[in-house]
Amino acid sequence: MKRPVDDRIEPLFEYFEQSMIASVFAYQCLEAYSNHVISNVITEPMSLKRRGKSTQMTAKELERCASTDEKLAIVLPRALGVASPKGTKVWQDYRRLKDVRDSTVHLKADDQYIRGRPDKESLYYRFLNASPMDFVLTAMAMVRHFCAASPERWLQSAERQLSDMQ
Repeated sequence: MKRPVDDRIEPLFEYFEQSMIASVFAYQCLEAYSNHVISNVITEPMSLKRRGKSTQMTAKELERCASTDEKLAIVLPRALGVASPKGTKVWQDYRRLKDVRDSTVHLKADDQYIRGRPDKESLYYRFLNASPMDFVLTAMAMVRHFCAASPERWLQSAERQLSDMQ
């Protein structure tokens, strides 16, 4: 069996693998956190605009039907009485995380290889211009946005572990 002669290939693929893992799990953390808050805090139906109409949804319906964007921008702020993160730096970072996660999970041709022009858009380009830790920090910052006054114990523990690593 022929082995590649370039010793840089294996570390490069490991880096891409770590980036994929970090982006998918960081995004999943935000989905899980949102659903946890919804199921534990919302006791009455909440109004959410769908297709131009206001629709009443129970906590279970919000968990199942609301997008993660809607949960983070509308549902959680209402449920927790905090400002929406939309329009802030944490929202911009979240949108980048979402784009990378979506490209990882739903890999399209343009996510793999850009033809006919310099690549500044492919998933691999984005991975090489970020750190897998950026995805984790983005998820933690978003959760912290919602619980700044009373941080979750697990979040405080994760933040301590990360600061010990640096």
